[in-house]
This record gives sequence, C-alpha cells and structure tokens, in this order.
Amino acid sequence: MRIVRFVSILAGSVLALAAPALPAQIVSSLAGSGRGSVAGAARQPYTMTATQTSVQTLANGTTITSESTSRVAHDSAGRTYSEQHHTLPAGPEGQSDGQPRETVSYFVNDPVARTSLTWNSNTREATLTHHLEPQWQRAAPEVRSDVAPAARPEHTVRRPQQEIQRENLGTKTIAGVNAVGERTTRVIPAGSEGNDQPLTITDETWRSLEYGVILSSIHDDPRNGKSTREVTDFQPGEPDTALFKAPEGYTVREITPQRAAVAAQ
Repeated sequence: MRIVRFVSILAGSVLALAAPALPAQIVSSLAGSGRGSVAGAARQPYTMTATQTSVQTLANGTTITSESTSRVAHDSAGRTYSEQHHTLPAGPEGQSDGQPRETVSYFVNDPVARTSLTWNSNTREATLTHHLEPQWQRAAPEVRSDVAPAARPEHTVRRPQQEIQRENLGTKTIAGVNAVGERTTRVIPAGSEGNDQPLTITDETWRSLEYGVILSSIHDDPRNGKSTREVTDFQPGEPDTALFKAPEGYTVREITPQRAAVAAQ
C-alpha cells in the first residue's frame, strides 16, 4: 500500500478536509447515547445492516421514492465503520449504458488513534486524517462579560405554541434484538409558518438499550414526506478487523496538522 504525506498549515483546512458528514440516520445510530440509553451501551460491539426509504408526494399526486442501504460496525475499542450505498441516475447518452449506477462511500473513525479514514468505490484512493489532541486545538474565543446585551425590540411577535405529545410504545424484537419504542407527535399551529392549517409531524423510534442504537425509525412530515429506516440484520460481537482498513491496492493520502501553527493562532 503506497502512502503519500501531506502537511496542512491551517487547522481550519485540516478539519475541512476531514471525512464528509455521515447521513443523519447513521449518525444517530453511532451516537447511541441519547434518550433511553444505558451506561456502557456504546462499548458493546456489533455489526448491522439497515435500509432507508424516503417517499415524497407532490401536489399533483406524483410520488418520488429513494432507497439506500447502509452497514455500520462498532468495536469494543470505540472504532466505528460505516458504508453507505447510493444509487445515482443514469449519465448522459454516450457516457454510460443508460442504467443507474451505484456508488459506495466508506468512513472509519478511530478515537484512540485520533484518525478518520474515508474512501469510495469510484476511486482507488483513501484519505487518512490525523486529528489534533485536545490541548492543541484552537481555543474558543473568549466571551466578554462587560458587553451589554443587544437591545430587544419593545414589541415581539409571539408565535402560537407547538403541541408536543410523547407515547410509550412498549417493547418488540427487531433483527433479533430487544427494542423499546416511543412516538412523538408535534403539531405546528396554523399561522406559525405561513400554514393555513395545522401541521402534524410524527417521529417513531425503536431503540436498543443494550447496544445504544436505533433499530427502527419513522419520520413523517407533510412538508417533506415520509422517511423510514429499519435494521434488517444485526450481528453482536467484534466486527471483522479488515473493515477498519483501506482496501488492498488503494493509495492512502495522509493529512497531518502542524501543531505549532495551530498553537500560534
């Protein structure tokens, strides 16, 4: 495996070159420490596969459906791996066979080594980014306490208060794992966002307390459509160590921040 080293002078550019953000569904699964999680859940190793479906209904009744699949792994050392499969539309005539194409994005995060590794199926190059230790990261700007707060307008527009309800859905088994469910219903009153009728938004989540991950979720918003995510396969235990490395034959571009330059800022 060939390694090419790059040194970035500005910390901002280093962070900007880090791996792209993960889809929201995957991030919520990797975070795992939200509502209803338990101590130690984030340390439980596993590998799981999930499907995501989004359906948007247009004003004329036309529906637009998009589907994707993802695979996520977490080991006991805290390393995480994810792969996201996307289907791209067919390219212009003469540049493709007229068929949709699939591309796969990969992301590995190692909190112990303080590195992130990304690559995709379209190239044979991976990017390994080294992250600064906390003491070398740029400090947040000091907030002055002697600055008077901005004057508030005398007349403020009060929007109608949203109504939020939560419902306990009990327990069920998803992909062989026990999960607890909750449904949240939020009503946006008429006039709050230019809407002439109330808008009802619902979120249903089923979470594993043992592993601290969301196994199923449904988000239904009349403004954007309905999106669902469901774990279809869940394998407890340590994942394959090969998942956390770039494939054989890939060139690895290595990005290392320069501590002195960051500390001087």
